[in-house]
Amino acid sequence: MHRSARPARARSRALILLLACACLLLGSEQAWRGASVAPAHADWPLPRADVQRSGRAKGYGDLRAPVPYWRYFLGARLEPRQVRVLGHADGSETLLYVAGGALVAKRLDPAGADALRWESAGLGIDGIAAVADLDGRGEVEIVARARDGAVIVRAGDGAVLWRQPEGEMGTLGDLRIGDVDGDGLPELLAQECGCCRINSGNSGFVYGFGRGYEAAERRWTLPAIACGGTLAMALADVDGDGRAELVHGQDRRIAVLDGASGAVRALSQDLGEQVARSRCLPADIDARPGDELVCLQSNAALPADGNGHRVFALGFRPAEGPGEPATLALLWQRAVGEVPGQARFAAAPLADLDGDGTRELVLGGAVVQSSEIVPHSYVLDAATGALRAQLAGEHAVGTTAAPAPLLLTEAGAEAGDGDGLGAWRLDRGALRPQWRLPGRRALLEPAWELVARSSVAARVLTIADAAGGRALLTSSLEPGGELLAHALAAGSDDDADGPAQLGRFAPAPGSAVLSAWSADGGGILVATSDGRVHRLDGALASRGPSVRAGGYLPRGDWRNLHLTPVLGDVGAGVDEIFISDSRGALLRLDASDASLAVPPRLRWQLADSDGPVLLGQTPDGAYRELACRQRRDEGERVLVLSPEGVERWRVDLPGALLSDLVPLALAPTATDAGERSALLVQWGRADDVALRHRALDLGSGALLWEAEPQSPGTARFPPGGAVLDWDGDGSGDFVHQYYGTQVLSGTDGALLATGTEPGLVHFMPTVAELDGDPRPELLLHGGYAPVRAIDDDLRTPLWVSPEDQRPYPYGALVDTCADGVPRLAHAGLLAPATLSITPLAGAATGASDAAVLAAGKRFDSPAQAQAAGAFLGQLGSPVVHADLFGDGTPAVVVGSEDGHVYALDGCTGALAFAVPLGAAVGSIAFGDTDGDGVDELVAAAGDGYLYGLAQPPIAAPAWVADLAPESEPAASELADIDQLTQRAARDAVAASWAPVAGARGYRAAVVHADSGQVVSQPAWQELAADAGYARFPGLSLDAGERYRVAVRALAESGPSPDALSDGFLATAAPAPSPPVIEPPASGCGCRGARPGAAWPLGLLLLAVCLSLRRGRHRRGRGRGRAQSAG
Repeated sequence: MHRSARPARARSRALILLLACACLLLGSEQAWRGASVAPAHADWPLPRADVQRSGRAKGYGDLRAPVPYWRYFLGARLEPRQVRVLGHADGSETLLYVAGGALVAKRLDPAGADALRWESAGLGIDGIAAVADLDGRGEVEIVARARDGAVIVRAGDGAVLWRQPEGEMGTLGDLRIGDVDGDGLPELLAQECGCCRINSGNSGFVYGFGRGYEAAERRWTLPAIACGGTLAMALADVDGDGRAELVHGQDRRIAVLDGASGAVRALSQDLGEQVARSRCLPADIDARPGDELVCLQSNAALPADGNGHRVFALGFRPAEGPGEPATLALLWQRAVGEVPGQARFAAAPLADLDGDGTRELVLGGAVVQSSEIVPHSYVLDAATGALRAQLAGEHAVGTTAAPAPLLLTEAGAEAGDGDGLGAWRLDRGALRPQWRLPGRRALLEPAWELVARSSVAARVLTIADAAGGRALLTSSLEPGGELLAHALAAGSDDDADGPAQLGRFAPAPGSAVLSAWSADGGGILVATSDGRVHRLDGALASRGPSVRAGGYLPRGDWRNLHLTPVLGDVGAGVDEIFISDSRGALLRLDASDASLAVPPRLRWQLADSDGPVLLGQTPDGAYRELACRQRRDEGERVLVLSPEGVERWRVDLPGALLSDLVPLALAPTATDAGERSALLVQWGRADDVALRHRALDLGSGALLWEAEPQSPGTARFPPGGAVLDWDGDGSGDFVHQYYGTQVLSGTDGALLATGTEPGLVHFMPTVAELDGDPRPELLLHGGYAPVRAIDDDLRTPLWVSPEDQRPYPYGALVDTCADGVPRLAHAGLLAPATLSITPLAGAATGASDAAVLAAGKRFDSPAQAQAAGAFLGQLGSPVVHADLFGDGTPAVVVGSEDGHVYALDGCTGALAFAVPLGAAVGSIAFGDTDGDGVDELVAAAGDGYLYGLAQPPIAAPAWVADLAPESEPAASELADIDQLTQRAARDAVAASWAPVAGARGYRAAVVHADSGQVVSQPAWQELAADAGYARFPGLSLDAGERYRVAVRALAESGPSPDALSDGFLATAAPAPSPPVIEPPASGCGCRGARPGAAWPLGLLLLAVCLSLRRGRHRRGRGRGRAQSAG
């Protein structure tokens, strides 16, 4: 419920306490609503709610038909392969991007209008593969990637022309687009991933659309695929006949398939294990006609003396005689460094670096020196593989071509004091330094002409400058990522000043540059974390207003626990929210006074951090500490902070954190009788596939123990573990699934127990009581194999789901139904829209109630939903609230890719409500964010917002219109304005709104559209029940900024959510012309007014005042260490 309803809620809470006391005095064993006495509110201090990983919150809610009451913009991300700019015949441009599982097209209007052209259906789209005319009808289409196949969308209006049939593919590996049969039209090649979460049994297909999309042809089926085979998948003209063939990775060989039929044209020799994981780049590297294949194999699972860090070249050789097969000859091969998994292509890896007319190949690798991994850059002769030059301590970034070829590198930790971006010239077999840009890095973008052909398709971002040359773009290594443009001139060796700086772009305060790419019409587009795309020229000057674009979705799903919001009281008396935003900064948010118009207050932020866990709960329910992960250049670290963001200790890891941080309560010892706690850390090194565990003392960060590394197989994907006291020594022990169930001692890391077969590689365990004996049982979910319950011997299955649904979404425990039967709420990838609630004890054990959730409804089967035209969106990880509806019934809540939050009765499976958020829904948690004793539901959505849902006591106005200040009170929404020209330093605006039945009054305010800062005075006007109009005088608006009017309807028990106008742009009035003073008929007029003398000074003072005021309406976000933001 909204914060302004606190008096009514306080009365409700007092009544609850009175009833609870009465139950106790009567000696009842059952508290109010037939359950044990619950805490005053829910909290969610760590992912999946608690160390037992139940996914369940206790507390009290009143949600029957909730709506969003507040939202906070977590920012947006636009990856380079999620955005394109389409040019049109009339010279206009369209920005095309992926957000919330859909394709969105906006007009790039030089006048500044942020006009939506169209938005496709939300189909789980996550990237763009190509823009092409596949049916030959003269109009371009957009080939997009979705989780389970290709989607083709018409560029003109966003209509979905074709998508792969439901169930035809499991997890999509990749797409290639090109003419492979010589008919003059591009075909679509779709290949399944191979060893990913879902295998359909279909390897992949080649489709043609020459007869139209309604008559799409499946031309032929790809041969059997090997793990990682989509990396090798490429289109190449290997025989030089002008028609592309398909490069296909097999277990130990690389094959070339005929594009028209799929028949094998040529096959390589046995190249060793896992060769299909090689990335193959088609390129002509010798004098023969056709493309060769330059392939890089980099795999940490292979031994150091094997093929985990090598490059090789293959060339097509025709049959030598009748009946002889053509072959793919191994032209050369060599090791790249000595560390498996560390070899990589530089961007645009083939370049003539020394100007001798032949191309070199640039690669990155690593060697081990004094037990440390040291990066190296290698330059090879592309035709022979011979080593031309190498650099120690430098990461190979990429090459630039004009005006002189350069190799760009980034210094590693062992590169001395010359950190940042360096440029090198190959001269007579040696790499000679050209310049160094400390604290800078190069930007990469997709080479779209290669994206449709190969997995090697990146290039260094350069743009045309005003002088007709090329400019290199670099980004700062500091938070924010400020951009600079540098002239690419030939220069001289050891140029201390570096290349000339041509321009600079700084993102808005608190935001960060996420990506940039060149625009087809010149200049570049830059995406920033505040959800804006900026159009810049070669000097990084603006080419027009920015456009709102992009999305960000913290899913909190399998192996993404670090992106889950956590909630808890850290001393303020309300549950505050800790979550990372699109920049990767950890935020502390206070939503106690938030609304749709005024977002939660940012208390502090910490750059490059995520995975929060609240620790040290006091008897009054407040948490004293916060642990999180922080990313750094040479690894990751564990931090423990105070609630105010003050660092208490840090520990650097010699590798990467592989799961979330898990607190362990430890028993007192003979030397330490006080409270003891630890943090369990699962981590791994980059140069092997071993899973490692260590425990850190919560008070100091000191290492308590390090367990023996475990490497029983090649897969290392830990989805999280749980805590229970296995051996009864009073300390929490860590249970996890890694090629079988394992229990590690919380005291010393010793392996206490093992169970289940090794073939069950990964699961998330949940500790649950199922049979009443002293030791709890385990529920295993969040893995490849069917979900199951196992007994406390870790071997005996109590129940195994008969349905192989790939239960990668985490499950949640329902254990407060009136019948006393525990249940598991779970979903899967093979039945994406199906939520199952399964009894785990009693006669009904395993009798699941399966609900298909789509289009905001519950269906009995996928076929029924599809018959109704509903999209079967993938469900996320369900969570449970013990009493969300306020009637003692547990609720199962889950978000869907279809844009809804669904809540079901956890005992019967009946659908209670479905709330549309307009974009795919990810993480969900609960907490009392306004301190009224009633829980809210917090959900993340793909539009970049974190939402707080509560029960409204009254509806919000159906519309709010911005009106000119001179408008009459009877004005309707038809009089809405989009611009307001300031006539004075302090101006006015008016608004009208739709009446709300039963309202006892209204509150209205003017707020900044982005920051939510209230700019009206007084902040909120109190208006009568019959009011439908308000005027806001005395405003101080910044020209170029957007503002909105917010209106709340008032009921006795609280306000409605805010209803918001569509907003208006404040524009500056043109400066009045100075008065023309005619000179007197006689005399010089020196004592008269001097035309224009005061205007420059007046305008200068006005500009200074506006400059000082600018930024007051923008949300301030700190950078670097935890920074407060008032």
